[in-house]
Amino acid sequence: MSKSDDALAADFAASLDALRTDVTKLIQAMEQLGQSHAHAAGQRVNSAVSNATDAISGATTGAKDRVRSASAEMEACIERNPITALLIAFGVGLSVSMLNRPRV
Repeated sequence: MSKSDDALAADFAASLDALRTDVTKLIQAMEQLGQSHAHAAGQRVNSAVSNATDAISGATTGAKDRVRSASAEMEACIERNPITALLIAFGVGLSVSMLNRPRV
């Protein structure tokens, strides 16, 4: 090999080493970027789950309040009109028993 071939080989080896270094840095940067994106995605998922839990909890509380209110209203209605309530209960019971009797 001549001097120019040796210089070319040395330049090529140096370029190859620089390329390896750059690829290593690129891989490290990609890993860091992937980790930061994974962390951010995890935070978004946690936030969405927390928001959904809060919404469900609020809806459940609202439904419980409405059921309690309706129950209290029915009790008050029964206390105001006991005979009407008794007749309605009798009619519902009679209807259910007629639906459940065997058909011959």
